[in-house]
Amino acid sequence: MKHVVVFVTNKLTLEIVFKVMLLVGGTGSGKTMLLNAIINYCYDVSWDDEFRFEIVSIDEEMERAGNRNIAASKTKTVTAYTLHNSILPYRFDFVVVSLDSKNYDAHTFTRLTIVDTPGFGDTDGIERDKKTCQQIQDWLQMQSDTGLGKLHAICLVIKSNENRLQPRFKYEVDQVMSLFDRQFEGNIFPFFTFADDSEPLALAALSESKIRHGQYFSFNNSGLFTCTELSHLYWQSTCASYTRYFMHHLPGVKCKRVRESVTLIDARRRLEHKIDDRQQKMKLKFQHVDDISREFQFLVNLEQLLEQNKSDLYYTTYEYDTIKQVSSHVR
Repeated sequence: MKHVVVFVTNKLTLEIVFKVMLLVGGTGSGKTMLLNAIINYCYDVSWDDEFRFEIVSIDEEMERAGNRNIAASKTKTVTAYTLHNSILPYRFDFVVVSLDSKNYDAHTFTRLTIVDTPGFGDTDGIERDKKTCQQIQDWLQMQSDTGLGKLHAICLVIKSNENRLQPRFKYEVDQVMSLFDRQFEGNIFPFFTFADDSEPLALAALSESKIRHGQYFSFNNSGLFTCTELSHLYWQSTCASYTRYFMHHLPGVKCKRVRESVTLIDARRRLEHKIDDRQQKMKLKFQHVDDISREFQFLVNLEQLLEQNKSDLYYTTYEYDTIKQVSSHVR
């Protein structure tokens, strides 16, 4: 049986049908809970439902069993979650026509891809952060190589009460921003977690870091898995924030291609390799200088020792032309 697929759409719809958002942030910023809350929102889970959707990794199961440090990042690899046919407006219609029976079926298709990343500032140390940067770079490279390298939103997940004086905050932001070039400035959206109705303290810290970004959004996902009157209020407030972001804001966001960032990352990587090579060479040269300095100091000390004890020295005088000993005495 032969089929023909007819797309009932327009250019504008095709532009907004696929959305890709990247979640980045520090360890303990609430990215995993945010991701779970987004999925429940996208599939229209209400407060009265007796179930919740939850993305649980093997690492999280190990942590619950007591085999993981609670301060460590739950996510250890870059993971992309693709949500199909949700309530989101990023959709287009298509018709499948059978050439034999001339029957047709109408379909509607939606897709949102959420890319989750390991948290910066992990207890595993700076080497873990370097590995995280490398994993995000590899993901961007893979998207660029497949020709599908488009990114609509970089969601910078930050705890709303982050203090501007904490150096770790600036470190985490700098690590994230080092992965992207200036074209993404308008596609960076701060997601403040553990928020209340007031303006997030972290907003001032973000401004102090001189990071250009788009509109910010505040969430409190504490009500996702609890059933109290307060958690119900959190649920309503957070759902309203998700509606503002997914329904009103994200549809109008223009996508950016990651190829330019990949090119920038490759150039930075080559520069880092050159710097490392020069540093190694300089280290060897300084080591050589240190060796010469130590030898010179040894000779200076020896000369001083000779000078101090010259009255006790035994010496012999020779006539070098006849190789004949003339005198020998102790002074």
